[in-house]
Amino acid sequence: MSGHTTMISEGQRTDGHEEAWGELLGREMRELLNVILLTLILFFAIRSIVLNFRVTGSSMEPTFHDGEYVFVYRLAYWRHPPRRGDVIVFRYPPNPKRTLIKRVIGLPGETVSVHNGQVYINGLPLPEPYIAASPTYVADPVVVGPHQVYVLGDNRNFSNDSHSWGLLDMNMLVGKVVWRYWPLTRMGPIPHATYPPPLDRPNPHAEPSSETPGRHGMMPSSPISPVKAPVEKGGP
Repeated sequence: MSGHTTMISEGQRTDGHEEAWGELLGREMRELLNVILLTLILFFAIRSIVLNFRVTGSSMEPTFHDGEYVFVYRLAYWRHPPRRGDVIVFRYPPNPKRTLIKRVIGLPGETVSVHNGQVYINGLPLPEPYIAASPTYVADPVVVGPHQVYVLGDNRNFSNDSHSWGLLDMNMLVGKVVWRYWPLTRMGPIPHATYPPPLDRPNPHAEPSSETPGRHGMMPSSPISPVKAPVEKGGP
């Protein structure tokens, strides 16, 4: 019994093979582009909320050391102002291209002064177990404005902060330091400082003190600019 065999030429097999490979390659390229696009979207979405910074300098010792890496939460102050004890990153008022890391000490309406190795808030000594050493300088009393904070480095005697250049306008804030991720041996959330009453409560509506503001209270506002580099210039 004879049979009928359909012959396929080499040309026909090659064309089908190339067509299948072309479809597969096109599908793989589309999937790769989708992955790249999704990655970029996630990257920019995350960067709009959290930034990473490298601490340089010794101004925040012993809390932060030179070379450590931290995450900064950019939306921390959308719904409420900074609280005393918060560690923040902000644009340096005399040079907004730089960023500094300091601790919030004085809140709007409060009078802040430094003398006899002690920080005073409205005449009350501020307990600060986190500092490297007591300040050896004197800072005249200054009244913190409605949209300002008074910031100091934990390494008081080696820090470029409000005692030297004045009050910080809140429009210079980048965000709150919430997590240290390097070195691994010190990785973890940043603990919030606690204070005894009445220093533990926000003071946004306090009446200004009768004391005369020092020259640091005359700091003008400066515009904030987008963060361009994840590098923290810590001081001193």
